[in-house]
Formats: sequence, structure tokens, C-alpha cells
Amino acid sequence: MNKEITFGDFNPEHSYQEREGAYGIVFQGNLVLIEKAQLGYFLPGGGLEEGETPEAALQREFKEETGYELVSYTKLGTGVEYREELKKIGHFYLVELGEKGQPTYDDGHVFPVEWTAYDAALDGMHLASQKWAILEALDFLQATQASI
Repeated sequence: MNKEITFGDFNPEHSYQEREGAYGIVFQGNLVLIEKAQLGYFLPGGGLEEGETPEAALQREFKEETGYELVSYTKLGTGVEYREELKKIGHFYLVELGEKGQPTYDDGHVFPVEWTAYDAALDGMHLASQKWAILEALDFLQATQASI
């Protein structure tokens, strides 16, 4: 499964700053792990560093923000979102958590990470692409469970 979807209106006469990131979706029963910020909810993850693959960024960002190591991850798709001056390219993965340690971020990251009911998370997601990714993860899990 590796879908691509676009959100927002692309203006060919406009110059966009491209920002690429990798984000993970993980469920615990009917809960999903999110970051709670003033603007709304976000998935754990973040921007790719120079020369970094989306998978390496996903692992690094999860460790930094949540303290969790990742046991496995499955790519769900890519969302491209046009927002004002930005073209946000998000690579989304369904992840399985491993051992929990302390978050390792050192950039003044202040958003708490918490388990939230996925219906509330969907309502509160700030980015349409991240809301789409949660729905894709739910569909993927339902399809794989139905085929077992």
C-alpha cells in the first residue's frame, strides 16, 4: 500500500518552500498517539535532514519526540499539502512500537505526546494529510484483519 494524495490548491504561479517529513501512526486499542499543540493535533514525526531517507527520519523523530524505538513500520502513502507558502510532503507509516526510553529532542520541542481516542484525534488534526493518514491506517488494519 503506497497511495499518494494532494490537499490544498496548487497555484502554478506561486513559489512554494518544500518541506518533506515522515510521520507515524500507532494505535493502542481505540487510541492513537498524537502530539498536542496550540494549533491542534499532529502525528509524531518531522522533517527530513539533509541526505536522510524518510524511514531514517521516522525512526529518529519517533525516538526524539516519544522516546520509543520502532520495531517495524509499513508505508501507507504520501500526502502533499499546499498551505500558504509551503508544499508539505508527508510520508506516512503504520508503526509498531518497541522499547520506551526518554525522548531525546534538544530543539526546545514542547508539545506533549499523548494517547487520544482516534475519533477525537481525527476531529482535532491540524493537517488534512495527517487526518487522511490515520484513516488510511484504520482501513489498512481492517483489510489485513479481514484477510487473516
